[in-house]
Amino acid sequence: MVTGILTQDNIASFILDESGDRHFEDRIIWNGYLAHWSGEKVHARELEQHDYENNEPIIIIWPVESSSTEPFVDLYYNERLTKYFVSFLGHTAVNVNGSIFNFSHLMNENEIMEKEEYFYRPALGEFAPSPNNGLFEILEDGRVFY
Repeated sequence: MVTGILTQDNIASFILDESGDRHFEDRIIWNGYLAHWSGEKVHARELEQHDYENNEPIIIIWPVESSSTEPFVDLYYNERLTKYFVSFLGHTAVNVNGSIFNFSHLMNENEIMEKEEYFYRPALGEFAPSPNNGLFEILEDGRVFY
């Protein structure tokens, strides 16, 4: 994991750490991150999933926030996939002290994930809708779009 200032200049986007090193300069940084947090202190790391444009690991970025010292449990009800009626009925998650337990009617969507993946996953690779129909699709080459 890298922590630094999300920076965008005329040539590239990158994370500038405290020692002046540029991280992810030659990589795709999702424009949603740049629109919201350019110039702010953030954390960044690579995900296992790959961007379909260049087949490199997707970079996830999230803001530096103070963490709670008190134990907590939050329940989330989402309509993340509003185009699917069944998702409307069955997409919930529980946040226990920052660890997210994500539940769905689809077995492959039941997962334990970090807070940043639940809240800040970029719309790239398999996390983006299909460019063909804007929905879920599995292409002939095996690429999956959610």
